[in-house]
Amino acid sequence: MRKLPKFSSAHDRIDDRTGLVRVVGELDIYSSADLRKDLHVLINDGVQIVVADLSGVTFIDSTSLGVLIGARKRLRAHDGDIVLVVTDPNVKKVFDLTGLNLAFTITQSLEQALAVRISPVEHGADTAA
Repeated sequence: MRKLPKFSSAHDRIDDRTGLVRVVGELDIYSSADLRKDLHVLINDGVQIVVADLSGVTFIDSTSLGVLIGARKRLRAHDGDIVLVVTDPNVKKVFDLTGLNLAFTITQSLEQALAVRISPVEHGADTAA
């Protein structure tokens, strides 16, 4: 029997307009529902900026990318956005290969992500070198 990797997703409010989602493990068709739930809680609670800390993510699939795109669309409809923290080279490569690095603001640390302030006309600033 195959042992499933550990996965966790949790959300918290940082301030009146900013929420944080921390994800650890593999983001796939099975775990993406937890990510979607956490994102929806924050968005429905009125945050404008969501920082998705994916620094603990070791794999991401198209279903999870779709969840992030959907959250970004919902936030942008209210002059908000989502900032991603991506540190795993393979996960970063998925964003690069799909061109989503141009749609999302991607940082290499939580500190960088929290420092980013996005205006309604700015988007897709890949700060990961």
